[in-house]
Amino acid sequence: MKKSLLTAVCFVLTLVPTASRAAVYLNEDFSTYADGALVGQNGWTQYSAATTNPIQISGGKLVMAGNTVDNQDAQKALTFTHSAGTTLYFGFQMEVTGPGVNGAGFTSSYFTGLFDGSFVNTRVGFLNIDGSTYQVSARINGQGSNPFTSASDVLSFNTDPVTIILGFTYGDGGSVADTLNLWVNPTSLSDPADLSLTNAGTAISSNVTALVLSQYSFSSDTTINKLAVADTFSETFSVVAVPEPGIMSLLAIGAGVGLTVWRRRRAQA
Repeated sequence: MKKSLLTAVCFVLTLVPTASRAAVYLNEDFSTYADGALVGQNGWTQYSAATTNPIQISGGKLVMAGNTVDNQDAQKALTFTHSAGTTLYFGFQMEVTGPGVNGAGFTSSYFTGLFDGSFVNTRVGFLNIDGSTYQVSARINGQGSNPFTSASDVLSFNTDPVTIILGFTYGDGGSVADTLNLWVNPTSLSDPADLSLTNAGTAISSNVTALVLSQYSFSSDTTINKLAVADTFSETFSVVAVPEPGIMSLLAIGAGVGLTVWRRRRAQA
């Protein structure tokens, strides 16, 4: 009987997309965390020297206070060894609950980015449009040569969770530039990126060592439900967004067929 059940399970697994075999570097569901400071839980450590206003866990969500300066940032280590053409994806399921006190047209400092051991690249922030709506913004690298650029989607503060996924692709350090794609609320694995950026400066040549969450000069109050870092879009999507209907249907069909096979073989045993 055990062998028959194993056969059924293996059959179902053959129908699951190959993304399930992707490398996953971080998969954080904050509903499993204890209320209180984030730093000190599950490998999260302090980033930079500031210790005031620690990032919090409250009610199963990570809470980052807006309108803060020189307050605590956090990081979680990961190991990603890059080569030319490789892509690292990271994404969040989150709510942007308020714009702080900054006026319209203010782009906050980043709330997250990838740390390469010396610098935080692929930074993500928000552009406050009018105090009630905002756009997701990103910069690929550097400060002046790569300013924040916003995706066209206009979102409302304090509404439903927003899904943000970024894919950073390494260039070759020479003629092929680094690129960054950003998706806002993707609904399927085939959705085109909402924003694409190319590195205008020196190519990023270092390996990623951590994901950083930053409150420094960040203007928006946010709560993060889930986050993921992986080497495929589909794996990141599966953690931070609702899977596309086609995949859910495929899994349901596979599970149903597998269960039928197992029941028939069990009856024959």
